[in-house]
Amino acid sequence: MKPFEINIAGKAIPCLLTMAAMADFKDSRGKDVSEVADAFEILSLIFFCARAAAERAGTEFEYTERSFFNALDPEEAAACINAWTEANMEDSKKKTPAKKTKA
Repeated sequence: MKPFEINIAGKAIPCLLTMAAMADFKDSRGKDVSEVADAFEILSLIFFCARAAAERAGTEFEYTERSFFNALDPEEAAACINAWTEANMEDSKKKTPAKKTKA
């Protein structure tokens, strides 16, 4: 999955799906990333992606999972999910093999 960005209170926050983000999600939720089923789980995974991106960049991440959720209003939450979906769909398009045409 390509890196993506979300906005919270007008602040751009980079996100990156890493092995650490997936492991943290699994430890927190008790399920694999492939089992994400609802908006709250997607937002939780986005939290771990944002934290992983900050860690990889060597920058401080100011949110706990709870404070991350508290910082989001419904419109920002929907925009975060859209950013995740778009990044995920672009990745899926890259992995889908082109259909062969018969000559």
